[in-house]
Amino acid sequence: MLTPSFHQGSLRDEGFWLTSNCDFLDKAAVFIDGGYFKKVRENFGDPKVDFLRVSEDLCKRCSCERFRTYIYDCAPYQSNPPTQNEREKTQKFNVFYTTIKRLPSFEFRLGKLQKLNKPDGTVVVQQKGVDILLTIDLVKLAATKTIQKAILITGDSDFVPAVKEARELTKMTLFFNKGPKTGLSDDLRMAVDECYELTKTDFDSWQIK
Repeated sequence: MLTPSFHQGSLRDEGFWLTSNCDFLDKAAVFIDGGYFKKVRENFGDPKVDFLRVSEDLCKRCSCERFRTYIYDCAPYQSNPPTQNEREKTQKFNVFYTTIKRLPSFEFRLGKLQKLNKPDGTVVVQQKGVDILLTIDLVKLAATKTIQKAILITGDSDFVPAVKEARELTKMTLFFNKGPKTGLSDDLRMAVDECYELTKTDFDSWQIK
């Protein structure tokens, strides 16, 4: 069994892989912040990965059985009328969305992108609603004792309130990556029970050849 209450490092360290004689495994849900996970993949060359393999692998490392995987993301922003580039991005996203929905025990929760004009004249696009969707799923599954463990891939402090609430009811394990495009909120790191960094080795094993 996984014993440390907090550990920052690679789960592929020598000696980590342990077996259990227990017939019963805790059930876990995997919660993936799609925007964050996309940036993590870009840190390693943006490989195309098998999301089912990702989910099953992380559950195996945490000595639990996967109940379901939840992905939280937003469709690409589109102007009115959309540009050719925006159309192409949307078509690509729709293929990804359909592929995920066809995987066994997967749910795709869609937020929205909002375009904001900053005082300095720059324009930014921000996700809206993703943190609320994750909060609802995480707290509901923990409160109903549907899961005993929650596995998250994110580094965003927006999820801290949900994690703190659910941690009273279930064990929280966080996977993150500190790279050129991603980081880890200190508040989020302190809110979970266990914390592990994703590595290139992980993505090499998950990559669709």
